[in-house]
Amino acid sequence: DVSDALQNMMMQHAKIDTFIKHYLRRTVTADTRAIVSGYEPQRDLMRAACRMTRWIDPDRPQELTPEESLSVNRDPVVCRLVMEREKWKRRFQGTATQQPGYRIIGQAIFNTRQRLRAALLKYVQERWDLEHPVDEIERQLSGLKLSQDVKTTLDQNDEMPPLQKRLAETVMTLPGTTIEEEFRRRNAAIDAVAAYCHFQEGGAAPVPRKRSSTRRTSPMPSKEISPQLAAAQAEKQALSDAMLLVFTEKRTTTCFLCLGEQSLPFEKRTYKFASPGDLTKHFKRKHLAHIKEGDRLQCKVCRMGLQHKQHLQNHAESIHGTVS
Repeated sequence: DVSDALQNMMMQHAKIDTFIKHYLRRTVTADTRAIVSGYEPQRDLMRAACRMTRWIDPDRPQELTPEESLSVNRDPVVCRLVMEREKWKRRFQGTATQQPGYRIIGQAIFNTRQRLRAALLKYVQERWDLEHPVDEIERQLSGLKLSQDVKTTLDQNDEMPPLQKRLAETVMTLPGTTIEEEFRRRNAAIDAVAAYCHFQEGGAAPVPRKRSSTRRTSPMPSKEISPQLAAAQAEKQALSDAMLLVFTEKRTTTCFLCLGEQSLPFEKRTYKFASPGDLTKHFKRKHLAHIKEGDRLQCKVCRMGLQHKQHLQNHAESIHGTVS
């Protein structure tokens, strides 16, 4: 055992309060109720309750592999019982299954295999509990950002929009080993969040008031912009504004399905109806009425697939403010 004084000297602490405040776990593993009541503490139960997150880990082995399950057949007890059953088969050819002794041996083989499989699974889980934390630490020290399982899930998830996938991959990274890597990781995460939210922090710069002056100034030469470029920028800004409205307005007047259809003309994509009620009529008449069973539905604004007509209606009302 290590005394408090020796512990403070090794950890360079002035007093034990530093260890208690910053290093000691906040999980109480003692069975305080049993101790206060004067009963025998249930240490196994408390140990299981305090490590419940480890038990529900999806990577923790929950069953044996086919190879591990078949390995119990090499146990000496199972081999001896199987040999006895074979003797009964040769002795009572064709009628062995009707003999009570044969059925007793068969039941004994089944029970022995189940007991051995349960013991093997417990051994595998205990070994995983000891080795998995070490493997996780080594994986972090090696600089691995995401496990292959998570990367495969993100790559195969077609319903996740690219911006959301980029956000998940950027945020789920480990701290860098140097300050430069940490700054690059932070900047990449900020860019991903800003791109996903379609919102740039900060307001417009304050415009200073013009002061009246008797002195005449010569006009500054302005850069000429081509009409085509100006029209393209105006359309891009209008689409961006319409895209923001279908997400933020409680009852919008722009059809999000038409907005996401890039093959439509610009005027139809950004068309604003006179009232939300007119948008509801358009949504029912032009979109819902043409949906057939088995059609593949998709919200191109959110870049996600929809399972059926009811799913589309719920998505339209909860996300885009279109009631149908």
